[in-house]
Amino acid sequence: MAQDSDETAPALPAAESLTASAVEEPTTDAVTPPDTPATPPVRTAGLPPQAQVRVTNLAANMSNRMEATINRMQNVINRMESRLDILDTQNIVTDIARTELAKAQTSIVNATTNLKTIDADVAKFVGSEDPRASWALLKNTYISSRDALLSAHSSLQKTLDAIATSISAPPPVVDETSSTSSQAEIITE
Repeated sequence: MAQDSDETAPALPAAESLTASAVEEPTTDAVTPPDTPATPPVRTAGLPPQAQVRVTNLAANMSNRMEATINRMQNVINRMESRLDILDTQNIVTDIARTELAKAQTSIVNATTNLKTIDADVAKFVGSEDPRASWALLKNTYISSRDALLSAHSSLQKTLDAIATSISAPPPVVDETSSTSSQAEIITE
């Protein structure tokens, strides 16, 4: 019976006949399946609905974070103004600090102005036929708002440095003798 199974089994090639030519290579002439198009898909104008929702949510998150930063910086500016008023009553020179604080307030106003139209700009971007072209306006709005916030932060740091310098400096000496003597001269004349 063992011989019968050997006779029906196909003959195996000899080891010498197993060369690279005997191994079948996959052909590059494969036919594409009928459901796969041969040309790349044509892009439609505008963003797909899922991308519109995603971009709108991301823009809202960025806007909310910037508005929160504006509110925090405005609170710091308000507190510094009250501190400077207190220092003025103590005859401490606060001119440099007030100048820097005014710069910070101007930067905060600029950032607020930039962000007032951000929701409309995002809606215009999301709904536009050519999002790449309208991206430049939206990007510039975010960049100018960011730059204004960075400028405000820098001015607030300079304000703190000016306050620290003013407090550590000796108070200005008022020469009361010369002012009273000049008043006395005016009165006697």
